Amino acid sequence: MSDAIDFTDVQAGQVVSATTLKSNFDKINTYLAAKVDLANIKKQYASSCISYNHDVVASTGTEIVHYHAFKPSSDIELIEVQLYVRGIQGSPGVKAQLYTAYDGTSYSGAMLSDDLSISSANTWDTDSSPATTTRLDGQPIYIKVWNTNSSASNDAMDVTLNIWFKSKHRE
Repeated sequence: MSDAIDFTDVQAGQVVSATTLKSNFDKINTYLAAKVDLANIKKQYASSCISYNHDVVASTGTEIVHYHAFKPSSDIELIEVQLYVRGIQGSPGVKAQLYTAYDGTSYSGAMLSDDLSISSANTWDTDSSPATTTRLDGQPIYIKVWNTNSSASNDAMDVTLNIWFKSKHRE
């Protein structure tokens, strides 16, 4: 795999035939078919971000909770989790937490040292040192976003939860 791909040269502005393009793509596929040796990749990890967006995290007299689950397709390491609220009405108290387990009734295994918490507009809360950083292939992460002020008219608008993680390139 250390040999370079012998592409058919293509010059800027040149008209290229479909046969030439297909030939170059076939050469790439042949090269990759032997699998990329991860030891030769300088950065063996890719950083990714998953965002969960909520138009409104409302307060309606009872606690409104938004639930999500994320199941990584490979081993991952959490880097940072961010909560952002763009707008508010009244005095909301928006919180977020990630968990390792959910039994159908309650959550356990908080992954963040403390709940992320925001009560004003255009504000971020960030945990850049999660208490639990690794999840293995297929182990879910349960996500909970809620408004702690259950009094009516204390809503948070445009709420975003970002989960930053890194995963090793697949072989």
